Amino acid sequence: MKRFAYLDIEASHTNWTDSEIIEVAFIIQDERGNDLDYFQSLIKPERPIEKEITQLTGITNKMVSKAPEFHEVAQIIAEKLSGCLIVAHKAEFDYELLKKSFTTLNMPFKEKSRCTLKLSQQLIPELKSYSLKSLCEFLQIPQQRNHRAYDDALSLSKLHSYLRLINGELTEEKKFLARHQKIIRKTPKRPGVIIFKYENNQEIVKTDNLGNKLCELLELNSLNRKRITQLKTIKVISATSLIEAGLIHSKLAKPIYPYCIYQVTNKEGKIILRVAKTDLKKKALYYTKTRSEANKLLKNLIGTSKRVKFAYQDSSDLKNEIIKENIALSKQIKKLTRLQTNYLVRSVFKENGRYQYTLIRSNKSYATFESDDIIASSKNLDKAELRFFPMGPREYMSFNHSLNWIKNQKQKTDFLIDVGHI
Repeated sequence: MKRFAYLDIEASHTNWTDSEIIEVAFIIQDERGNDLDYFQSLIKPERPIEKEITQLTGITNKMVSKAPEFHEVAQIIAEKLSGCLIVAHKAEFDYELLKKSFTTLNMPFKEKSRCTLKLSQQLIPELKSYSLKSLCEFLQIPQQRNHRAYDDALSLSKLHSYLRLINGELTEEKKFLARHQKIIRKTPKRPGVIIFKYENNQEIVKTDNLGNKLCELLELNSLNRKRITQLKTIKVISATSLIEAGLIHSKLAKPIYPYCIYQVTNKEGKIILRVAKTDLKKKALYYTKTRSEANKLLKNLIGTSKRVKFAYQDSSDLKNEIIKENIALSKQIKKLTRLQTNYLVRSVFKENGRYQYTLIRSNKSYATFESDDIIASSKNLDKAELRFFPMGPREYMSFNHSLNWIKNQKQKTDFLIDVGHI
């Protein structure tokens, strides 16, 4: 099993040439973050410590006067670090200074190293500072004393654990940033919309379960790297049903559907499907973002509708064949869109003690209303009091996606009632 040694060194001088180790500490952990061993010691340098270093670390010449010199602890350090991957923040300084100290004693030191500074710059772009302190503040990692070797090594081990999660090296453990944990705890497990705002854009997500979806999207892993590291704010909008969540999403996201598949019937009564640019005055079967997407869907529909070729003897044969083709094609159309009939959708969740309903009139219009009662058929609807809204491409696609999901879902968030002709 791989072992990590989280190393931090305090040096006597600010420049590399004159620097000597005045304190060394490392914590050895396994891949799962379990502590295996540690080492900490002040080291007596040959030259006095610079005043700037004393001001920064609090380590004085008096404190190191009775400490062991490096050659006295070199062997035990080498034995403990043997076979470990040395992890250091700005490894080109800490790791190289340790290596230089061993070289001075003619002791080989060939352990491999990893720099959390470079890894952080790669995984968390656009931060103003990549100091250990700044990264711990960003990831909300608790810190003790800064610029003391053992405390920095401890912070380093926690930072590396977060970076491994973001980088996809750890997959068994679920972790979240502390600021995200607070939002997750407060988020209800019901339908709704989540808005992730970044510096110059935003991401809008519709879901049947806000709490679970937020956990999925904020978990520290490689898939969520961009969202976690560049996220500015999160807004959660709760809904009573997936249909309502879909409507909220369609108004916020404002997707563009410039192409569509629509249905016409020729003089012989045969159903014809065509791809065209979206015309808001015409009702379509399905809307797409590209013509190629629409053509692909159309090809799949026509390809699965078998056509029987034979010589028509009279008009009745032709009529029967058209009926067969229309029936076969209609079955495929139903798979493409649910909006070929009228639906009444009732939310599982109540708002202020009342059920939320959405009445969908085929692909034409829709109305939303509340009721204390459970409505099970169109007979209980007083349509005169309902205010219907026209169904544009955004609402149409939102309803279509939601209805497909409701039909196939295992855990109900909406009750779907086919109310036929209304």
